[in-house]
Formats: sequence, structure tokens, C-alpha cells
Amino acid sequence: MATITHEPVEQAVDELTRLSGDEESRRAASVRERALINGRSELNAAERRGRQAAHTEAALKMIEAKRFNDATVAELSGLSEEEVRRLRAQD
Repeated sequence: MATITHEPVEQAVDELTRLSGDEESRRAASVRERALINGRSELNAAERRGRQAAHTEAALKMIEAKRFNDATVAELSGLSEEEVRRLRAQD
């Protein structure tokens, strides 16, 4: 491995080495990492639910207008034709 001569990098490497040798620091870092991953997962799921709700709302408005067939509603809303048929059946 190459020798590091830049002082800030040497200090960062020293700190990383010190922290990685401390069991409590490793555990805390692991807990933080899991929390961040879980938070991102929850945020992504909420975004997907929001997009799905917006697609469904658009499809319902088109169905209500009674001017579009299932294929057109599906194409314009981003839903599948099967999803549009289910929505139409609920209406």
C-alpha cells in the first residue's frame, strides 16, 4: 500500500483506524446505518404509494368522464388495463 503523506488524510486514516477498533463505535455505526437504510426504504415506499394514488386518481377522472376506453385510460394514467377494468367495475 502506498504511503500517505498528506496530513489531513493521515489524520482521517488514524481516526478511522481508532474508531474501527472500538466495539461500541462499530455497534453505534451499524445502528445508524440500519436506521438510515430503513428511513430510505420507508421514504421510497411512501413515494411509490403517492405515485400510485396519483395514477389511480387520474384514471378515475377519465373513467368518470366516460369518454375514454380502458386502453386509453391505461395509456394516459400509467396503470395497466386490468387495473383500469377493476377501477371501472368499482365505479
